[in-house]
Amino acid sequence: DRRLYRLAARPFYLINRPLSRIWMVRSPEGLCGIYLGVSHMILDSWGICILIKHILDLYRVKTGEGSPLPLPLPHEPLLRADLDYRNTAQYQKDLEFWRKECLREEPWYTHVNGPSVLEAWRKKKRDGRLQAASGFTLRTRALHEVLTVPAEDVRKMAAFCEAHSLPLQALFMMGVRTCLSKRNGRQKDVSFYSTVARRSTLAEKRSGGTRVHPVIFRTVIAAADTFLSAVRQVADRQTEVYRHAGIDMLEVKRMMDHAYRGGEPMGSYQSV
Repeated sequence: DRRLYRLAARPFYLINRPLSRIWMVRSPEGLCGIYLGVSHMILDSWGICILIKHILDLYRVKTGEGSPLPLPLPHEPLLRADLDYRNTAQYQKDLEFWRKECLREEPWYTHVNGPSVLEAWRKKKRDGRLQAASGFTLRTRALHEVLTVPAEDVRKMAAFCEAHSLPLQALFMMGVRTCLSKRNGRQKDVSFYSTVARRSTLAEKRSGGTRVHPVIFRTVIAAADTFLSAVRQVADRQTEVYRHAGIDMLEVKRMMDHAYRGGEPMGSYQSV
């Protein structure tokens, strides 16, 4: 495992370099396998599953254990549609949605390390009114901590969501915002970046490549609300925001900078 972690920790250089690496590995027990290291720039988790399934299907065909299967659908038409997105009516709807979001009061910067980050930024800028701080980091190395949730806990969470017609992701995001709220003095206004997998159509589901998009996810939940009410608010907010998640979040960020800071960058949010 340590050897594989070292391989995965090697950064990818994004200009004129390969964005994927493949190794044939053998375990101490004599088991052989393929280890794939790939940049998120070219494959998301769904795309990796499609790629690996295709490799295994080809292997079964070569060994006479399977029949030829259709190739994955091409990714290029989806890329062309993305490039034409700004010329569509959907772009105008998304733009209008985020413009209205910028008419709300400025969000609070709820850092995972608590309010000290914002306080330090206020001191640096000599402005005690600031509600945002600079804290964007581009990670290029792997070896993140892997946390495993016990199966019994997952079954309980799934049962809770099924009983109340809630998506499991809403429960997870509720946990994230609760943690950020508590770390920041029980702040009711919490924002962070979430990720949307844009694979709703058959063509998107059966193609490889990357179909993920970051989205700013903001919720304002009163302390008096019950837990169930809060999770439902998160789920409703998901539905609302994800309908307009196709827009470039850098464009949204610039809109927020202009609305709240007069054009000066207002910092970033935690990525989840």
